[in-house]
Amino acid sequence: MRKSRKQLVGGLVFLALSIFYGWEAGNISLFFTKEGQVFTARSVPYSLSLLGIIFSLALIIPALMHLPRSSKQQDSVEFALPGLNWLPVLLLIVLMALYAALFSLLGFTVATVGFLIGAFAVLGARGWRSMLLIPICTAAGFRLLIGGLLKIHIAEGTIWNFLR
Repeated sequence: MRKSRKQLVGGLVFLALSIFYGWEAGNISLFFTKEGQVFTARSVPYSLSLLGIIFSLALIIPALMHLPRSSKQQDSVEFALPGLNWLPVLLLIVLMALYAALFSLLGFTVATVGFLIGAFAVLGARGWRSMLLIPICTAAGFRLLIGGLLKIHIAEGTIWNFLR
């Protein structure tokens, strides 16, 4: 029963984030020459949002099936939320806010590596080799995919302009 409560809360949070992400993807500006094309700068964010909604519903629906429904107290929010460890969730939200705030200053690669290292630390990863290797390879891979293959400009960060 405790697992289904955690699954429900996690699914609802993930659903809200996925819907918000999809909503904000509509704010991505398109070049007037790209508006009629099938694949644009909005395509990947819309796809990720849709996948997030599908996966969150895959968490929510089974969790709702396993929650007990016998009394009014069991339907309350206090019944669904006690005993959950909110500290990692709050720390990850703070890390995401820092990532967004420092993105234009540090650039995609440095900000992403820093965010992923921080997220691994919050989630309990302790092997320094994996805490460095995975974020660096992930950021470099996405940089190659987005900048190299898709030819989408990725901000280098204003700090790099001062260092040149």
